[in-house]
Amino acid sequence: MYDDDEKSTKSSKKNHHDLDNNEEFKRETAEEIKKEVLKETKEEKVTYGIKADWISILVKFFIVLLIAFFVIFIIVKIRNIGSKNYFDETIERMRQTAYVYYKVKNHRPVENGERVEMTLGDMMEANLIQELKGKAESCNKDYSYVSLTKKESEDDLYDLGVYLTCNGEAKNANYDVEYKEDETEANTKEKTILYELKRNTTNKYEYTCPDGYTLDGTHCQASQEVKTTTARPIYRTTPTINTSARYKYQGYNYEYIDPIIETTPESYKCSTDYVLEGTNCIKETEANYKKKYDYTCPSGSTLIGTNCLQETTPYSTNEEAYCSKGTLRNGKCYQTTKYSVKCTEGNKDSNTNSCYITYTAKKELSDWLFDGKKTYSASYDPKDTDKKKYEYDYEKTNGQIVYKVYIKKYQSVCDAGDEIKGNLCRHYSKNYERRYCSSSSYQLSSDESECYKTTEPKYRNIKTTYLCPTGYTKKGTGTSTRCIKYTKATKKEISIPYCASNYTLTSDNKCVRTVKATQIESKIYYSCKEGYTKKGSGSSTICYKKTTNEGYYYCANSSARLEGKRCIIDGTTTFKGYLCPTGYKLSGNTCYRTTTGARIKATKEYGTSENEEIIWSKDKKVAGWTFTGNTKEV
Repeated sequence: MYDDDEKSTKSSKKNHHDLDNNEEFKRETAEEIKKEVLKETKEEKVTYGIKADWISILVKFFIVLLIAFFVIFIIVKIRNIGSKNYFDETIERMRQTAYVYYKVKNHRPVENGERVEMTLGDMMEANLIQELKGKAESCNKDYSYVSLTKKESEDDLYDLGVYLTCNGEAKNANYDVEYKEDETEANTKEKTILYELKRNTTNKYEYTCPDGYTLDGTHCQASQEVKTTTARPIYRTTPTINTSARYKYQGYNYEYIDPIIETTPESYKCSTDYVLEGTNCIKETEANYKKKYDYTCPSGSTLIGTNCLQETTPYSTNEEAYCSKGTLRNGKCYQTTKYSVKCTEGNKDSNTNSCYITYTAKKELSDWLFDGKKTYSASYDPKDTDKKKYEYDYEKTNGQIVYKVYIKKYQSVCDAGDEIKGNLCRHYSKNYERRYCSSSSYQLSSDESECYKTTEPKYRNIKTTYLCPTGYTKKGTGTSTRCIKYTKATKKEISIPYCASNYTLTSDNKCVRTVKATQIESKIYYSCKEGYTKKGSGSSTICYKKTTNEGYYYCANSSARLEGKRCIIDGTTTFKGYLCPTGYKLSGNTCYRTTTGARIKATKEYGTSENEEIIWSKDKKVAGWTFTGNTKEV
């Protein structure tokens, strides 16, 4: 066994170290004896002046040396006897305890070659072995152990091993033991389920060998034959701990629970006329409208301002028609005068020479009119009405708020296009008048815009000139002459919606104003469940109630389970590793042995490699291993 060989080697090194110390003690003793002899010889020379007898001195020296060796031998022998006594006693206690413990079949290995272990510390913790005394106290409880290996030859034969290390010295012993059916528990006929476990290991580098060589650690071993066998799994078992439970007598107890914490959600509020949406306040009103005029021109003309510009090609002539009176139009001399008016209804306006009727103006509220600014304290919230509204402007350094004030006033309003005079509206219309020419030599134009009469023009010879048709105005000279005419563009009234300042116009002609809502912070309330008393407040609130406890048994160790008046901690079996027969080496879960051959250093190649290891375990869960789903009964 590799572990035993290693521990035996450590023990051997320790013994050699003690022998070295003994040799040093011998040398120091011999030197002291030699000095004493030389001192006596020197004194003898000085006192008597006689020549020293060297043969006699050497004889005495060897006699003293033999005596020293004898004394040292006796001391070491006595110490070894004492050491042997507590070593042998402790090993015998461990052997007897293990033999009794492994009488229970469930504690023993199942398959041939399988091995289980239990440390000295585990045995003491389970009260299988009482506390060590004397020199045995120095024994290492973690490295000292007992093991039980199932022999491959017979079903009832096992190898019981004991390893003990104390004060740097170690000793191991092996015993053949037999457990027959009638010596075990009644349930020995039951089958045991084994679980197949696997694990993957990753190496950062690997060693490789040439053909004909087998990798052995970091070297390559040439071999003609390789023998393999399945490695024996080793399990470490901790025994069941069965101790007396503690008893808690009847009394009073205070039961504490956490208080009930209720938190009101964070909320927001808006002033009157506003609607809360998320964290904003929204106010919606109807849009106001203002009048605007749109002007259009006939095709072929260009809009300029409120007039339409028409342009035509001029014509040339060698004579010029002219009028001594009037204006030349379409080859005629036109003389115009203002028409006269008679009102068929209503009143006459002499200034405009037109007729109108009157009616009382309507009273309507105006659009929002700016009425100055007002200052209020921060706590004051001015309220809007249908005739007055307040708009936040800015905050002063002293905390006061400045608002813009808008008002609506009642105003006298006439129908579209009518003229207001005081509280009366004048409605002008051609339907209320009859136009005529005062002089019989004049006639009213077709559009009744003027009175005119025509006469023939006079002519005079001129150089070639460019003329424009009647109604067009001549611009430029010569070949650059242009004929243009302005006419009134068609006027169309349209209404344009608009909103007051800080309002936004929407696509459906609504005015919307958005302001930040006032935040109301959340509050936390602490209370207790019914039946509990509340003490303190806020985060220091404590909820408790006084209860009467009946006497009961309990386990001080939280890992133990209570069974009546006993506390039980079940024993565990943990996979520890694999064991190979003497002369074999372990590779994964396989033992191999090669014949003697050449041994060279392996080639080290860096990289990662994956290996998979498979074991059978009585425990389904073993740290570092994964259950494959396969099971078997043994």
